[in-house]
Amino acid sequence: MLDEVKITEIIKRHHGGKANTRKTYTTSLLKIVNLYNTKYKKKVGNLSFLKKYDRIVEILPSKVTTKRNYITAILVVLRRKKRYEEVYEKYKILIHQLNKQYDEWLKKHQKTEVQRLNWVSWEKLHKVRQELKQLVRDRYLLQKKELTNREFGILQDLVIASLYLLATPRRCEYADTKIVKAVIFNKMEDEKRQE
Repeated sequence: MLDEVKITEIIKRHHGGKANTRKTYTTSLLKIVNLYNTKYKKKVGNLSFLKKYDRIVEILPSKVTTKRNYITAILVVLRRKKRYEEVYEKYKILIHQLNKQYDEWLKKHQKTEVQRLNWVSWEKLHKVRQELKQLVRDRYLLQKKELTNREFGILQDLVIASLYLLATPRRCEYADTKIVKAVIFNKMEDEKRQE
């Protein structure tokens, strides 16, 4: 049976990218396998089930972005395989159609229902930053030599909010940023500081 370990090995052979990307492809393919097994009461053992294009399309979720992710994973494992050339072209056409749909949706600048429920307005974000700034002022956090964990958290939240709200918009620019105490930072070698 095609399981996570086998799929991971297949992805490693066909994709030399980052580990996170390979993990995403593995997860997508595993979901396709599980959907296929459930719908058609089969236990697929290799990639040949992907030749059943109509069946695969039928089990894909309706959400365009998820569907694109699944098809991309399929394309990765079928690429440059002679026996899958015909179905590979079908999946390529499908991904182009999905990309076109997605681009058209983006041009409308409309939020999905999930986005509408989860997103916070720009004004509210600025209000939260102002509240944090006021807390820092009221508690004289910038003048203190020692901060409690709570005070440090408030100051940290203000810094992060300011980085995102006051600077030019960025995409996960600060995701890997490490926060260290000044004493530790000052002891670091220059190369280590750049990390």
